[in-house]
Amino acid sequence: MAVTQIRVEEFAAGDSKARLNEDVLRSLMKAKGIGSVAELSRRSKVSKATIFRLIAGEGAGGRTATGRALARVLDTTVETLFSEEGE
Repeated sequence: MAVTQIRVEEFAAGDSKARLNEDVLRSLMKAKGIGSVAELSRRSKVSKATIFRLIAGEGAGGRTATGRALARVLDTTVETLFSEEGE
């Protein structure tokens, strides 16, 4: 299965198979000194439940603001945080 980055437009449209890349998320959290999903939630103002759903691969598309809020706190891009799994 190939993994490719997605564009913000694909993420926002909700029609991609975008998934939060958990390895990238954890690595960026560590680099920023964010030790927990609760702290990431507080800093990004994205609910813990939403972050856990994204980690689980549920509801990845459709909320550009969510992706941007996480990316902003982690000093990265939405495209870096989310990847699309190909066949």
